[in-house]
Amino acid sequence: MHNLFTNFEVKKRGLRVALFFTIVSLICFLIENTILQFILLGLGLVSFVFTLVRPDAFYSFTNCVLEFVLVF
Repeated sequence: MHNLFTNFEVKKRGLRVALFFTIVSLICFLIENTILQFILLGLGLVSFVFTLVRPDAFYSFTNCVLEFVLVF
């Protein structure tokens, strides 16, 4: 049961990242910036698929990115 809950928490962060990229892509669509829209939509799709396939690896990747952002 603990393993299932931990896996859910790991997937939840990845799905939040995918949702963030998708919402920002929608905002870029509304301001008519198509290049940035498709780049962000692609990042959202990649993060969504990567979250479903390898949730632990994506969780580690987001930890490294967050540490890098917070340090600099």
